[in-house]
Amino acid sequence: MNEDYICPFCAFRGKLKEFTRKIKTGYSRKRCTCPDCNENMMRTTLKRNVTPYEWGAWLYASIRIWNRPHYRFYDRISWEKLKIRVKRLNIANDFWSGFKDTKELNSEAWNKIVDNAYMPQVTQLKLAPPKRLLRE
Repeated sequence: MNEDYICPFCAFRGKLKEFTRKIKTGYSRKRCTCPDCNENMMRTTLKRNVTPYEWGAWLYASIRIWNRPHYRFYDRISWEKLKIRVKRLNIANDFWSGFKDTKELNSEAWNKIVDNAYMPQVTQLKLAPPKRLLRE
C-alpha cells in the first residue's frame, strides 16, 4: 500500500489509498478512481507494471479500439497534464516513441496490445522471455 501508482490517463502519482473508490458497502476491490482527473479504471489497470514504451503503446491502441461516436475514449485523457507529467518523470522519449510507433500498426495489432494489457499478471510473466535471453 506504500507504493506509488501512476494514473494511465493523467500520470498523477499517488498511493493506492488515494485511488480507492468508495462504494455503499465500503471500498471497491476492483475499481479505482484517479483523485486528480476523476477517471475510473480497473484496479488491475492501475497496478500493471509496464515500461514507458508499453504505456504509450497501450494508450494509443486503447484510443483506437475504444473510441466510438457515443463513447469518446480520447476525451478521457487529460492531455495537458499527461504531457507535463510524463516529461517530469523523464520518460517522455520512451512514452511518445511507443505512442508513435503504435500508430503505424493495424487494428489487429491494436487489439492484441489492449487484450494483453488485461491479461492476469501471472500469465504475462509466463509469456515474458527468460532473463538470460535478454542478456545475451
